[in-house]
Amino acid sequence: MSTFASLQARLRGPVCSIPTTFTDTGQINEDGVRRIIDIAIAGGSQVVMLTWFDSLYPLLSDDEVLALTRLVVKHVAGRAIVIAADRSWWTGQAADYARFARDQGADLVMVKPPQLGKTSPERLAEHFATVADVLPVMLVGHIPFETLAALKSHPAIVAFKDDVLGQYGFQVARQYSKQWVYITSGHMWEHAALWPYGAAGWLSNFIIFAPQIDQTYWAALKQGNFGKVKDVILRYDEPWWDLANVFPGGADALWHATLEVFGIAPRWRRSPYGAASEVELDRLRDFYRQLELLR
Repeated sequence: MSTFASLQARLRGPVCSIPTTFTDTGQINEDGVRRIIDIAIAGGSQVVMLTWFDSLYPLLSDDEVLALTRLVVKHVAGRAIVIAADRSWWTGQAADYARFARDQGADLVMVKPPQLGKTSPERLAEHFATVADVLPVMLVGHIPFETLAALKSHPAIVAFKDDVLGQYGFQVARQYSKQWVYITSGHMWEHAALWPYGAAGWLSNFIIFAPQIDQTYWAALKQGNFGKVKDVILRYDEPWWDLANVFPGGADALWHATLEVFGIAPRWRRSPYGAASEVELDRLRDFYRQLELLR
């Protein structure tokens, strides 16, 4: 088995997408990040991932992205695959970051295309290929199909993370999941829907505080027990997302509040984004008690 194929074979199941944690003064809470990693790996995740959104890159400086990457790779210490993530940089800086992540020990890098207007499909393919020449790449975003076709022969393009959902994600999974490992977003329903089309893993909301939910879902899916899969989605995943849609501050605020409710890390977020109030924490505790996840 080639190095790339061996890497792809491990990109399966619940993925821990790191939510960067902070202190009450706005500093990165490194102990919180370490606890998240330990819980996720103990709970069955084979993949620890940094992402532009979940890891809150828009709130971090470039130096902090480097420091967070170093922290995650060091603490994982070979226990799981580490997926670094760039910050939607221009090609040269993206390649420099990939070099840094490789030298730290990351296994691959998720490359988010620069967002300043459009470029040609050919130039975008060159962007991804340049980074992949340094470190294996996970694609992400709404990438033109012309670009995907141009990258098909590059051996170090190894995975695709769906950020779009819907018809686009379905078409990519159908066309490329045999070549690239296909990872879906944090909705279990999306992963279950695309499972027949090759979706190998998903970004889990539960792996860092209630990994037993992922274990039950993953086992049922692999066994073809779709009744059980449906039960898990309707009992846990859908209520969680329903709450995220109305929770003050959205899914990120809910995630950080959840970390505090389960004693993993404080709920603090960087200004101008506020943290959950004590009243909201009490309501959240009731929510998790109703799901029988908290006593």
